[in-house]
Amino acid sequence: MSSILGVTVGESAVRVVRPVDRTTPTAGFQFQVVETGKDDPARLAAGTLGVLFQTGVAGDPIERVGVVYRDHAQAERLRAAMAVEHIDRYLLVSEPEAAVTYLQATGELGSNTAVFYDLGDAGLTVTVVDLVSREVLAERTDSIGGRVFDNVIRDHQLDTNGVWRPDDPATDDELSAQCREAKERLSQSDTVAVPGAAGVVLMSREAFDPLIAQCVESSAQFVHQVISRAGRNPEAVVLIGGGAHIPLVQEVLRSWLKLPLVVPHEPELVLAKGAAMIAANPPA
Repeated sequence: MSSILGVTVGESAVRVVRPVDRTTPTAGFQFQVVETGKDDPARLAAGTLGVLFQTGVAGDPIERVGVVYRDHAQAERLRAAMAVEHIDRYLLVSEPEAAVTYLQATGELGSNTAVFYDLGDAGLTVTVVDLVSREVLAERTDSIGGRVFDNVIRDHQLDTNGVWRPDDPATDDELSAQCREAKERLSQSDTVAVPGAAGVVLMSREAFDPLIAQCVESSAQFVHQVISRAGRNPEAVVLIGGGAHIPLVQEVLRSWLKLPLVVPHEPELVLAKGAAMIAANPPA
């Protein structure tokens, strides 16, 4: 038996998924997250895959990998990194194709036209997809993203809560990680406390939401603009990426766009899952 993998290459993490049953990918997925730290994401992804091709996964050799790319520039970086590792059993899959493949397979996307709101660590990609003509319009902004929210929490803590400003790189990195963890935990909890060398990051959702409200509303305006330029009338908005977990993001988009909102299970893994499904049944 051989394994099929799907991979996304983000600024903060490389995510690798494996269908539990490659003949029925919707049966479930195993996944691994590799934090990029200060590494180049493309090289880290290629290096990780190089090791996995050598060792196999769960005792099975890897047959093929679907690797998601955002744009032409990232695709070229990935090709170059794969060549260094002498990896050739992979195919590049565009973000819209990966998302559509997974969401249609799960039945979560039944409309002819949809807008994808992909909020990741480094920015927001808004994509309008006509599923009949397969036409796509995608635009990206870095004015909103996970790191923006992390920095909002960081600034708030330094200004009000007695967390001291780190004076060495290691503590500074730890504080950034604390703020990121606080943001992620606030998607499930009303209040969080994350201890670290620089102090305890204390944050409530009641305090967090006003700090990011203007940024989130600006993202909704950006979606409106992309839809207008696409000349399409989407029937649903689909939230993918880690930012899909943030309650205020869901609330604002539902209110501003007046469209049915789809938040898939594990939205941060949707693209990798779709890439794995395409790799399992590659186009001719």
